[in-house]
Amino acid sequence: MAFRQLAVMVGASIPITRALEVLARMTPDRVLASGFNTVLSTVATGHSLSRGLARRADVFPDVVPQLVAVGENTGRLDDLLGTLATYLEKSARLRMRVRSALVYPGFMFGMCLLTILLVPSLLFASVFRLLEELGTGVPFITSVVMLLGRLMGSPWFYAAAGIAITGSTLFYRRWISEEENQLRRDRFLLGLWGVGSCLRYVAISLFALSLEAQVSSGIPIVKGLRAAGRAAGNRVLEQAAVQAAEAVMDGAELDAALAKSGFFPASFLHFMTAATQAGTVGEMLERITKLTDEEVDQRVGAAVAALEPAMLLVMGVLVGVIIIATLSPLLKVLESLTL
Repeated sequence: MAFRQLAVMVGASIPITRALEVLARMTPDRVLASGFNTVLSTVATGHSLSRGLARRADVFPDVVPQLVAVGENTGRLDDLLGTLATYLEKSARLRMRVRSALVYPGFMFGMCLLTILLVPSLLFASVFRLLEELGTGVPFITSVVMLLGRLMGSPWFYAAAGIAITGSTLFYRRWISEEENQLRRDRFLLGLWGVGSCLRYVAISLFALSLEAQVSSGIPIVKGLRAAGRAAGNRVLEQAAVQAAEAVMDGAELDAALAKSGFFPASFLHFMTAATQAGTVGEMLERITKLTDEEVDQRVGAAVAALEPAMLLVMGVLVGVIIIATLSPLLKVLESLTL
């Protein structure tokens, strides 16, 4: 939305410094507002808009300053800002669809955790105390649930859990800060059944969307490949895009360079082969983006549909185990009293 507003203001001949000042004030996102303030200070000192955007690579992906630079060099800045806004809006919608699809499975997972953490300590605490007072032998599963209930009632458990979670988070952040570990993580996720195919098509859709925006704006294919790989948000695809860019620089055709990476499905490569031969890469990428968007919706929907009964089954098993662990020793006590 911010770049759409910037495109409108530039098209209305509002000075770029004034437009950036308005955006920095209106944007509710503090990080984005900080980025626009940096761009504003850069432009105010005589530098170009693309230079200012490139200074905040932590806020604006590479495709943003590249498209803006094309607009500045060709005198079509408002048109290129509109193209950029369309690209960013489509990317945001794609990510939002994926996140929305994961809300229900995430809720079910949270319910499973609450079942494990709260039910033994709150609902059956009095029952466990009764069993301990009776001193009757209890099954192993009941002993485990009773131990879990005692742990949940101890503040030391929560202190230890907090320390463990904090330590794990800090360790993961340090570990994932290295590019090689990011590559390992993405390779692992892509190899997961069900999840991997969804992540692959999400990355391909973002890659095609970014590359289409750049190619249609006149950015060289080699430069566009590198930026599109980074925009995809997947280190494996980014590596494949870099290799494809190097192959194109060595004289290979685009479709052959992409096929060599082994990341893209056959349907994507067939479309790219036809586009390369016909010289309509930009138009074909636009169609591929629509097709991959539909593929993402189908695969994410199928994965969520498979997760829902699995999560319900897990919840049912957890509740059943807790009930059996609680009632089975009580039934034994009642039987002994009736004899």
